[in-house]
This record gives sequence, C-alpha cells and structure tokens, in this order.
Amino acid sequence: MKESFFNKLARKCEVVIGRLESLGDYQIKRQLRKLNGVFEFDMAFDVGGNLGQFGQLLRASGYRNDIVSFEPIPDLAQSIRLIADTRWTVMEMGLGSSVETKSFNIMKSSPLSSFMNPKRSEYDNLTRMNEIENVIEVYVTTLDEFVCKSGMKNFKNGILKLDVQGYEKECLLGASENLDRFSTIILEMSAHPIYESADKYYDMMKFIEDMGYSLSLIASSPPYQFPKIVDFDCIYVKDKAIK
Repeated sequence: MKESFFNKLARKCEVVIGRLESLGDYQIKRQLRKLNGVFEFDMAFDVGGNLGQFGQLLRASGYRNDIVSFEPIPDLAQSIRLIADTRWTVMEMGLGSSVETKSFNIMKSSPLSSFMNPKRSEYDNLTRMNEIENVIEVYVTTLDEFVCKSGMKNFKNGILKLDVQGYEKECLLGASENLDRFSTIILEMSAHPIYESADKYYDMMKFIEDMGYSLSLIASSPPYQFPKIVDFDCIYVKDKAIK
C-alpha cells in the first residue's frame, strides 16, 4: 500500500499522535531502538519487573536477546511469566547492596511497592495509592552475586533498568563489579520523594555521573504530575562506550 503524504510527513518530522500519558514510553522505546543500533545490547536486567511493562517495551523496540526480570511480589512475577518468551527469565527476588532477607512493602498501587517506607506527600492521589497494604519477607541478593552464581558473565553491552521506588542507589552499589558490562542504565528519578530517606534527583544524577555515565534522555512525565513533577525516567549511557 502506498504511504500517504501525511504519514510520510509525520514520519519525517517525527510527529507523535497518541495519548499524552504514553508519550514518555514512546520516547524511551524510540531511544532504546536507537541505542540498541549503536551498542547492540546483549543482555537486559529488568529490576522491578511489576507486570512486565519494560520487557514488553524492550521487545517492541527491537531487542531480541535475553531479559532477566526481578520481581519480588509472587503474583506479579507469575503475571510476567505468562507473557514472557523463551529468552525472558523471571526471578522472584529483590536486588540491593547486600545478600539478606528483607521486609518488602506492598502498596495499594503495586508499582509503588518498595523496600522503603512511604512518607506523606502533598500529592493526595499518590498518598492514597502509596499506603502499605501488606508486608512480605523477600530474599535480596546483589546484582554482582547473581551474575557470579548464574554464570551470566559473557555479556559486554548490557542494559540495566531500575524501577525500585527509592532503592536505586542500593541496587547500583550491589552492581559495582559489573557496571562496566552495562552500556546503558534506565532509572526513575525523584523530584519530590514519596519514600523516607529516598535520594532526590540531583543527588542521584551526581552519583551516576561519578560512576562514568552521561545523560542520554529525560522522558516526559505524565499529565497528572501537575503543576509539580513527582518523578521522571532517565536513560544514561556509559562514557567509555561512546565512540
């Protein structure tokens, strides 16, 4: 079928037609497709898998190699298994800076579940969703320990995604021996932390830059975060990987 003039124009000008709520996901998918073309990702770790949204986004971006999703909530881990393909593994555990068993807070809204305790927020809608509904005991390992024990030591251009609700620094501290294997890191930054002791975005940005990464994308936040942004997703690329 011949492509219409308007479709050609939209593609050339990179016009996006869709819901504003999905704009951030579109930006991330587009950037991942471009970065995969440069780095040729050979491994993906999806930390905080929830319902498998990021794994699906990776597949939609053209990535076809292995995915390992870490999701400590049993029901959610099973939901990912139902949609996972043969190169997508689900680990029912958490990642952090040490190997331990730790209490995990399941919130009313599952994507907000965290090892950290929620704090009161001026955002009433988030405060209602970010209330503890249940607490479970979770086995926690480090990424370094997992890579060592699983034998997954052959990847050179991995992608690490962290959506762990304020626990990002702990996960990165537990990955120090393998960070050189990751050309790309994706994580959520907090402009107004909704967890006790969570780092604000400027502290996390400095922490990641000090590890040798540079900012590649700041994705659009959803419209409900108005007039103040609560959090936003960032993509970082390793300086040594950039040619």
